[in-house]
Amino acid sequence: MFRNFLKISLLSVFISPILLAQELTSDITGSVSSSSGSVSGAQVEITYEPTNTTVTRTTDASGRYSAGGLRPGGPYTVKVSAAGLMSDQVTTSLVVGETSRLSFTLQSSTSVDEVTVTAERISSDDGLGFSSTIDAQTIQETPSVTRDIKDLIKLNPLVSLDDAEDDYASISIGGAHPRSNDIKVDGVSFNDDFGLNDNGYPSQRSPINLDAIEQMSVKVAPASVEYSNFRGGIIEFVTKGGTNEFEGSVGYYDRGDQFYGDKI
Repeated sequence: MFRNFLKISLLSVFISPILLAQELTSDITGSVSSSSGSVSGAQVEITYEPTNTTVTRTTDASGRYSAGGLRPGGPYTVKVSAAGLMSDQVTTSLVVGETSRLSFTLQSSTSVDEVTVTAERISSDDGLGFSSTIDAQTIQETPSVTRDIKDLIKLNPLVSLDDAEDDYASISIGGAHPRSNDIKVDGVSFNDDFGLNDNGYPSQRSPINLDAIEQMSVKVAPASVEYSNFRGGIIEFVTKGGTNEFEGSVGYYDRGDQFYGDKI
């Protein structure tokens, strides 16, 4: 009896990390063809421009290729080349948890009339509840006086901010209680496990700086089975990575002297 219990316990330890993993990357898939049909052996180079890192794939016998585990965001430059055919490339950006389909039609190097590149984004969460994704550009262009993630989360139409509890604007998704949400930063939950704060955060401040966000998504229940421990919604953040260029940002608050009195 004890031996069987030990086997089940060890099996649960090894399986649990697989079941609890969330999708924090993006994929690119597609096909390469020519006027003669599918092109096998074509070289597909996928370059992440901020760091100039390249992933190379080769098309199979049916002319298809696939690259997974790519960092969300971009831009990415996808270049395709094959012997006896004109090379082609396209620039795209990726969304966390989604697959981008890029198909190429290459022309003969001896006769070129027109080059056609088609692209289609495939959502990996079809039918799994209403979700919205916000990229870094939208974050930079969205006004935020308090520099709080609530200004971004409320872009989802199913999100409401409830300030009924001690004047703290708590986050309600789909009408659920604010403490029933799950806030994740790079796959790690940042929640108020002890119920000490009315704002739904693990502290009195926003759990992440807006300048550190590459992409964020708000998923309303029901979401994919890879998520758990929530009833309202999932607020997921993917942080930025390093680039080959030095850059930064500066922010400050200024009320102005006209708001200060000179008498008591």
